[in-house]
Amino acid sequence: MLRAVGSLETIVVEERTTPGARVALTIGASDSGGGSGIAADLKTFSVLDVFGTVAITAVTAQNTTAVKAISLLEPDLVRQQIEAVATDIGVHAVKCGLLPGGAMILQVAQAIKRFNLFPLVVDPVMVTTGGTMLMDEAAVPVLCAELLPLAAVATPNRTEAARMLGRNEPVEDLYTARSAASEICRRFDLRACIVTGIQRPNDEEGEAVDLYFDGTESRELISDWRPTGATHGAGTTFSAAITAGLATGQPIDEAIQTAKHLVSEAIRQTTDLGSGASPVNPLAYAKVK
Repeated sequence: MLRAVGSLETIVVEERTTPGARVALTIGASDSGGGSGIAADLKTFSVLDVFGTVAITAVTAQNTTAVKAISLLEPDLVRQQIEAVATDIGVHAVKCGLLPGGAMILQVAQAIKRFNLFPLVVDPVMVTTGGTMLMDEAAVPVLCAELLPLAAVATPNRTEAARMLGRNEPVEDLYTARSAASEICRRFDLRACIVTGIQRPNDEEGEAVDLYFDGTESRELISDWRPTGATHGAGTTFSAAITAGLATGQPIDEAIQTAKHLVSEAIRQTTDLGSGASPVNPLAYAKVK
């Protein structure tokens, strides 16, 4: 309770606590433009009523047009961030985004095991939409060997799915996506894999399709698609929404369906910012949920 002095009225402030608040940890890079990385993750966590914590792996100077610069943090500092959160606040689910190098991946994997930070969602960020390489090529097999086997869910896009499997041929359609998702689950012992962005018309309305394999069978995640260049951060938002759902105790199927609805609405009510690929708007989901 706060009481004013003198002639001012008494102001009473109720103390409000949220016992049992659900917490998610995002491990990834910053985005100065706010459209992807930990900025998008925290917005998505909040709209799904999950408290967001972070471990930053890299600082980027980027906007809607390009990544202008990137500076990597020391792997041990990343580990210390994870430890600081895990040993004090506690974590109910974790998302891994950009992990640029093999040494960092090893530190993160060890911390996840040491502090029992599960369930884990891996969004294997490797390259920007504009073609900027973000992950060291030598780090890909380390990611596959050390981190993916710890994950419940992986959300690669078409390019990332092919690189994870060492395939030369691209994942271009539902048939190759179904094969890739199934092999990723089998090879890395995942409970689920979603290969995103399989079908997305560029010049006409239609359907946006992601391919979801649940370890037994594949399903198509379908939403309406309207032509737009404003999709920056869509993949980040999708994986963050899955993480938030798992943090609240949702089954994987339910968390994935919620994430699909959220990212579809985030694209439908997208922002109109910058001169390049405008960010999606995860806060739009608050109006419809």
